[in-house]
Amino acid sequence: MVRKKSLLLTALITLSALGALTLLVTAPSWSSPARLFVTTAAPETLPAAGADLTLSGGGFSQTTNLWLVPELSLRSATTATLETFGTPTHMIRRGDHLYVANGVGGFLIVQGLQSPVPFISGTLDSEGQSLEVALRRDEALLAAGKGGLQVIDIRDAANPQLLATLKSVVPALSVANSGTIAYVATGKSGVQIVDIADPRHPRHLGALPGLPDAYKLSIDGKVLIIAAVSAGWIYDISRPEQPRRLARLPVPGGVNTVMTRQGETLYWAQRGRLYALDLSRLTSPRLLSSVPLNTFASAISCSDDQLVISLGKTGTQIFPLPAEPQFAPSKTITAKIQTSAALLLDNDLWVADRNGELLRLDLKKAQALTTAPVLPDYSPSIMPLITPDLLFLGDTTGISIYDHRGDTTPRLLTRLHITGLNQQFLSSDQRRLWLTTGNRTSATNGKLISVDLSLFHSPRITAEISLSYIPFIMAEQGATLVISSSSGEKSPTPFQKESLDSLHFIDISQPQILELFASYSLGNDIKSVNIKDHVVVLLQKDGLVRVIDISQAEAPKELGSLQMPWLQSAAWTGQVNIVVKDNVAFISSVLGKVFLIDLHDLRQPKSLGALTLPGPVTSLTSSDHLLLAGVNRKEMVVIDLKNIQAPEILGTIPLPGLFTYSAMQAGQLWFFSYKSKGIWSLPLPHRLQSSVIDDQIIARLAQSPPPGPYRLWLTDKRKHLLIPGISWQSR
Repeated sequence: MVRKKSLLLTALITLSALGALTLLVTAPSWSSPARLFVTTAAPETLPAAGADLTLSGGGFSQTTNLWLVPELSLRSATTATLETFGTPTHMIRRGDHLYVANGVGGFLIVQGLQSPVPFISGTLDSEGQSLEVALRRDEALLAAGKGGLQVIDIRDAANPQLLATLKSVVPALSVANSGTIAYVATGKSGVQIVDIADPRHPRHLGALPGLPDAYKLSIDGKVLIIAAVSAGWIYDISRPEQPRRLARLPVPGGVNTVMTRQGETLYWAQRGRLYALDLSRLTSPRLLSSVPLNTFASAISCSDDQLVISLGKTGTQIFPLPAEPQFAPSKTITAKIQTSAALLLDNDLWVADRNGELLRLDLKKAQALTTAPVLPDYSPSIMPLITPDLLFLGDTTGISIYDHRGDTTPRLLTRLHITGLNQQFLSSDQRRLWLTTGNRTSATNGKLISVDLSLFHSPRITAEISLSYIPFIMAEQGATLVISSSSGEKSPTPFQKESLDSLHFIDISQPQILELFASYSLGNDIKSVNIKDHVVVLLQKDGLVRVIDISQAEAPKELGSLQMPWLQSAAWTGQVNIVVKDNVAFISSVLGKVFLIDLHDLRQPKSLGALTLPGPVTSLTSSDHLLLAGVNRKEMVVIDLKNIQAPEILGTIPLPGLFTYSAMQAGQLWFFSYKSKGIWSLPLPHRLQSSVIDDQIIARLAQSPPPGPYRLWLTDKRKHLLIPGISWQSR
């Protein structure tokens, strides 16, 4: 009984702490009804440095800022961008209108598909999550998940009206219609049949018999095609109220199936593969061919002569038709647009981005919409080092030193062979390179090695010291190098940060001699450590943040601590990063948050709350006025630090591939992934000097940034808008 009371008390304390955090922290919204917009197209090239750039629009205020941001997708091919403030999942075209199921953002209508400035003419909030839309005369039928089937009057594109909601068909996952009958896929409840002759009073007729589940539907004429978990099925709907089963498709079924039909050919994507089937004889469909896809398809559509497949973060693939007997994509638009749906309209490709944008791409320009890595063949195993001139790229057998000045591919200068290398660290004057070696799994103790870089064409080892543990270099403090040891079973590589247990202090005052002169035990539960200006900020696995003064290495002083129970679970799982800037510590977590701690009084650190980001935070790095948080290993969240105690989230920049490590150097963002080859370099976001007068924002570029391409980016507190049309190379 005592134990139960103790557990209950602990739970109440934890919930109270979490409640306090909720009150303290305001999670930023990724959309706002008071949206930013521009009514004039951005210029194709930016004015010269010192000249003014004027944009007209709305939603501006005195806190609106205009930025240049790197354009990963080379979106000079992007001729229009619309912010949906939702998560578009499906779209369908009729004439000059686009009807969009906008996920959490409800339903919206886009007009002017081929005009220079298309626009969202009308929106409608919907209960549930809008997943798919079908059209019937003056109505749109919306499959809204737990919100059921919704019937919307679309006669006035500026003001769509909800006519009716049918809650007896949930979850509504997919919808298709034939005449006055609608069919709704409801997962484990199969296909539901609905009479929509009276759109204000839809009538549920019952379920399609003999079908235990259904997840995707498609209708072409008098043929209904159904994707179930077990298989695909063809039904005759000549009598819409009484569909008749004709055949089973010779392809695998599944929850994530997408399909489209053109004439007598059905294109079916499931389990990372695309199939073409001959439906000339509906009672005996025949498999024509198949081809593997890069990943699972999220949507599929076709025009007269092209097939478009949305592949999530892999982008969009376009196949010429007819594709039999073998598929061969004519174009792959990776563009770092996380596509959930795509439609072809003449030479334009409309793409729905999972991040909430609708984009129109000119296919004539969209030839190679990806940013190439600086070094495509680099396969990392330890963190690189970057200076304004040099790249130090290491692996377990040594280090390659590159000159990356200029716009050309980095040039290899030399290679230093070191067996068992697991870390590199550059001295503050960039004249010495510190290396660590060792391998716990092979019972090899570590070494600390000093390399002279006075002549970086010919680096030479000047000193080394053997250690009884695998060292990890933490900081250089004057004539002292601070290293740590780990109690984990694996070596503390940059990709697998272990539980640290001690700090060790090495005298580096003499180039030829390395001497260990002091050690300090941290305990056995340390998850992450940051050292700056003789101050250690560390996070324990129990959520305790400690501050230690190491200005006297022989006698470090514990200054203060702060218990943060909501960091406890984050500290036990995944990677935790600590960045200290202007007396504020930023601690990242896999909980999708960055926690802020005020360090102005080191003896009494205080919580400043947390920033809520759209996914697990896997890296954290800072420049003068920006904090960049890597989220989901695929995008950077840009955080403005002008007011460091109340930082502002500006928005996100998509990155190519999954990345692990990032660093900022000389105005550039460098990043790479240990799971794939390549190291990339991008210019950092650059704020323009700007002012707002009524419905115009007037900006000036003070100086030319690094070579582009760029896009213009409007931000205002929790609102942001990417503006297409910029592809500018600085002179």
